[in-house]
Amino acid sequence: MRFLIFFISTLSSCICESIYAQTCPLGNPRIAPDSRYIDNANGTIIDRKTGLMWKQCAEGMIFASKDIGCYNSAKPYKWTAAMAELTNSSYAG
Repeated sequence: MRFLIFFISTLSSCICESIYAQTCPLGNPRIAPDSRYIDNANGTIIDRKTGLMWKQCAEGMIFASKDIGCYNSAKPYKWTAAMAELTNSSYAG
């Protein structure tokens, strides 16, 4: 489960700037209504359809609040370092 959360958060930071609002760069179309997502106001989002939960911010970024969003820069990882980070992560329990 931790791998899935890490993977989705990393992927989401590459695809969309803000998943819960679905504000995508370069005119990418929305693929689901905003109502599909639950913003837990703690830096996590839940997809009502799939039940998946992920971080709003990529690794290395810090979630400030729903209004402010994420700040800092995303950390690049090589595969083995990403897996080690994931194994030791306790984000959102």
